[in-house]
Amino acid sequence: MTHTRTIDADPSGPRQQGTQSDAVLIVLLECGRPTAGSTRHRLTALQQVTLGRGPERSAVRQGTTLELLVPDAAMSSSHARLSLSHGRWIIEDQGSKNGSTVNGAKLRRALLHPGDLVEAGTTLFLFDTQPVGPFALDTTEDDAAALLDGGPTTFSSTFATHLSLFGHAAKQPFPMVLQGPSGAGLQTLARLAHQRSGRTGPLVSLSCMSLTAQQLAQGLEDAARGTLLLGELSELAPALQLALLEHLRAHESGREAARSARILATSHQDLEAKVAEHVLREDLFARLSGFTARVPPLASRRCDLGLLIAALLRPRKGEGPRQWRFTLPAARALVEHAWPRNLRELVQVLSLAQVAAVDGLIDVAQVPQLTPQRVAAPRPEASADDDARRDELTRLLQAHGGNVSEVARAMGKARTQVQRWLKRYGLQSEQFKR
Repeated sequence: MTHTRTIDADPSGPRQQGTQSDAVLIVLLECGRPTAGSTRHRLTALQQVTLGRGPERSAVRQGTTLELLVPDAAMSSSHARLSLSHGRWIIEDQGSKNGSTVNGAKLRRALLHPGDLVEAGTTLFLFDTQPVGPFALDTTEDDAAALLDGGPTTFSSTFATHLSLFGHAAKQPFPMVLQGPSGAGLQTLARLAHQRSGRTGPLVSLSCMSLTAQQLAQGLEDAARGTLLLGELSELAPALQLALLEHLRAHESGREAARSARILATSHQDLEAKVAEHVLREDLFARLSGFTARVPPLASRRCDLGLLIAALLRPRKGEGPRQWRFTLPAARALVEHAWPRNLRELVQVLSLAQVAAVDGLIDVAQVPQLTPQRVAAPRPEASADDDARRDELTRLLQAHGGNVSEVARAMGKARTQVQRWLKRYGLQSEQFKR
């Protein structure tokens, strides 16, 4: 169980004017306790984050400092520290026994960039940025368990907002469209929408590929007072598009709407593009798209991998508890994989790994060869010289109103060199213009 405590911390958190995103640190995956799930910690208004070993996972805020403890025997009690310097976060190893790793490279000190994977002991952390929103500063293991029990979940602020809208729309009687790449979980969302609709009839699924008029009519009848799920809507024949449109026109209000099937349509294609190409009728799409749920690919939801892995490793109904564990190379392979076949691929990989695991330990030998999503070059260590140069650049940019040429002249350097430094230190001249 994770404990969270806030001391003298303003929940709203002061932000600089014009800030559109917050830095977040996610305890993504504990190799020794993968079913514990992930916790997310927003770095709003903080100046320092310390990482270390503790008896249980905990997050304690005191003023502008956050202490994160993880029950990882491979971590040191004082393992690493993140510090904010001129709007950028720097990680420093605190002389830990096993060192700290950023994107696979063991570094004493490094500048963090969004999407960086940090390893401390056998625990994986994800540093990222997310849009500002009304989300908790810290989540706990109890929160993670509740999220997993409640259906689709995410630590992506954007997707979380969309899922909230989906939850409200699912309870309404109007049709819905579910769009996303193959294997991303459209069928799961469709089942959830049917469950939340409160409709008494069944959920009936039909594929629009090679669908006949008789099958469509029978499906509409079988799904009366329930839900008819039409897969790959853009594949529906033109004559059947017209038949479905006429059905919707005749059953879109009053008692007919309650007695007839609610229509859900899925597509791996961009349906608006199909309308523009005259493959899909615009009037039909307009009636079906009362709400369109867009599910992002798993590759863009790296922040959710720990939650998803925990959900998939949890015992199914009737199964006894089992203690699963990952080796660090296996966990790293899972987190860095591109997941081109999305959630379906993750399910298959973990199912195979569970069967092949030895005494609950999942090593790289039990995980099929996985392709990294990206190969991140090792970060150059941020040195005291870097800090001094960044401070000087910031001061000169403020003095010269963001004029890079004037800054270069003041430093006695070429303009191109100053631009390279700006890129390296994450500084943008536009933010200093008066």
